[in-house]
Amino acid sequence: MAETARVLGVWPIAIPDDDPHAAYEGRLGGSLWIVSAEDGTKTAEVALPDPVVWDGLAAADGRLYAATTAGQVVCFGAK
Repeated sequence: MAETARVLGVWPIAIPDDDPHAAYEGRLGGSLWIVSAEDGTKTAEVALPDPVVWDGLAAADGRLYAATTAGQVVCFGAK
């Protein structure tokens, strides 16, 4: 069975000129990108109030867990 998607925890890409440290301090939030495993194109995006920490994604039992810089763990998937 071919894999069709990858999930990436993404920090903000656009850095405001008047507050260049906002993204690195987590004040601009973060997002999850779902990208095609075939060609790398972004197929979906989910906004998060805080960025995902480095190596902070885990998948288990049909769910995706994201650890954020605010110290929270967000769960996506079936209840």
